[in-house]
Amino acid sequence: MLAYNSKDLYNRIVQKQASDAFINGCVDEEGLKRLLAAAPSGLYTPQHLFSIGIALITLIAYCFGVLIIAWGSEFSSAALITFLAAAGAYMALEAGVKQRRFYNAGADNMLLMLIPATVIAFCFVEIKHMQLLFTTLIAGVICCWLCIRFVDALMALLTTVAIVMLYCLLLDRAGLAAVILPVAALLPAVLMYIVSGLLLKSDSLIVYTWCLKVVRITALAIVYACSNFLVVDVVFTGSYDYRVSGAWKIFYLSLQVIVPVVYVIAGIRKRNMVLLRAGVIAAALSAYTFHYYYSFLPADVVLLIAGCILITVSLLLIRVLQQGQRAFSAEPESNAEKLLKQAEADIVFQVLGKKGTAVTPVNPFGGGSSGGAGASGSY
Repeated sequence: MLAYNSKDLYNRIVQKQASDAFINGCVDEEGLKRLLAAAPSGLYTPQHLFSIGIALITLIAYCFGVLIIAWGSEFSSAALITFLAAAGAYMALEAGVKQRRFYNAGADNMLLMLIPATVIAFCFVEIKHMQLLFTTLIAGVICCWLCIRFVDALMALLTTVAIVMLYCLLLDRAGLAAVILPVAALLPAVLMYIVSGLLLKSDSLIVYTWCLKVVRITALAIVYACSNFLVVDVVFTGSYDYRVSGAWKIFYLSLQVIVPVVYVIAGIRKRNMVLLRAGVIAAALSAYTFHYYYSFLPADVVLLIAGCILITVSLLLIRVLQQGQRAFSAEPESNAEKLLKQAEADIVFQVLGKKGTAVTPVNPFGGGSSGGAGASGSY
């Protein structure tokens, strides 16, 4: 199902691991060169600046092609035009990956974003009955396929959001009360977080590592969003002209405090920087929510108090986490980045220079438009 050559993808992973080993001082420069030479990859990945330029050129060409279809043809149906545009973008993506071996090269990134956007536009033009439900379903299926075939992390994010959104829309159609929808939405998000964590342990899915990490991060964000009283009051119940009050208000206000605490504690216990950072961000958003509804003090005083509390808690955590079994470290891994770049340039010239392909072994983002989005820590 992969559009890429699986050997090229696995060699990219080997190159990344070899580069990390060199940075950590586990192998020397000569050892790195031998490792990179033993695992060549023919995938084309230019520098980030060139990728941005290629993406912009692709966007301009796509818009120009849509205008040609709309103005220079006999098609008068907007639905047919959007369908042809989406089909053309997908064929161009397949050709770029198969023939040019584009991998996070800019053109494939842009096409991956344009395809679901065009499909959504097609659904809004063509579908009239239960428009949002069917649009979410079709967009979710398309994004899931693009994620599986092109190892794209952004499509993994959109698929996760589409699944939760589709679940909520189905419950809404079934007549579930709006105030209960956020609690119900926690179920698919928690399940996707657990399942993606189990899949991360599978060696056969190593090429989808970043996609699965993005699914976990998105699931964490969805769990907190469904627990935040401001989101519940405005997004879930506000659209029904209903305001949360009474016991439900106390429940959601308590939940938005419990979730960040659980994130932070779980992050410390499991040495998981994603959970830890998610907990800190969630705590800040919870503080803002409380200030939004209960502003007893001016904003500058609230910021001052929050800053003092944050500094105090940070100092305590630094002291606690510097020693013991759950110790963290903020030390930089190595100062060998400059030598690493020289080694990369040397091996790329020697191994792949005659083929006219470009390889970036230490590109920390794996396929697709957003590539990685994960977080890691050392201890």
